Amino acid sequence: SNLLKGKKMNKNNLDLLKGKKMIQHSFKKYGEIKNEEDQFVLPTYSSNVEWKTLRKENELEISGRLIGGCIDAIKNILGTKYDYTKDFIERYKEDGIIWYFDIFSLTAEDLYLLLIQMREAGWLDYLKGVIVGRVKYPNSFVEMTYQDALRKVLDVPVIFNADIGHVAPKMTIINGAVTTITSSNGKGTITQELI
Repeated sequence: SNLLKGKKMNKNNLDLLKGKKMIQHSFKKYGEIKNEEDQFVLPTYSSNVEWKTLRKENELEISGRLIGGCIDAIKNILGTKYDYTKDFIERYKEDGIIWYFDIFSLTAEDLYLLLIQMREAGWLDYLKGVIVGRVKYPNSFVEMTYQDALRKVLDVPVIFNADIGHVAPKMTIINGAVTTITSSNGKGTITQELI
């Protein structure tokens, strides 16, 4: 089962490089359990995948140009001489922007403050939506949730608990791809095209 998933992901990646659309559907299960005695045993997945929407929409569709990654790392370039994010956003403003985030170890409060910084730096201009992966190490000092942080700053559609980021299995995400993300009844699809 895991081997077949790997073959499908490789086919998707090759199709994308050949100029075809890459269409990925949410997985059925997630949550790695590794065999500590034998490191070569494939992980098993035991938890049901359930994509969620921030404002509890039953169905959601977001289209635009994709940018993002591990937000713990992205925060380190904001405002530095290596920050070309605003240039990217201006170049593709007609497409609209979709941010994707993987949160590794930021607290919910850190995420809230970072989103405000991103907004003030113009990184959230032309924003059509946001997709967030499952959080591996959730953390808060004042019982703020990541959803609270997203809700306080963003007024666009947001999908969270998606199959991206540090928690396996995960979809392939291409920065700069023209993308449509749909979520319906806990499942989702990400369609990417390099144009």
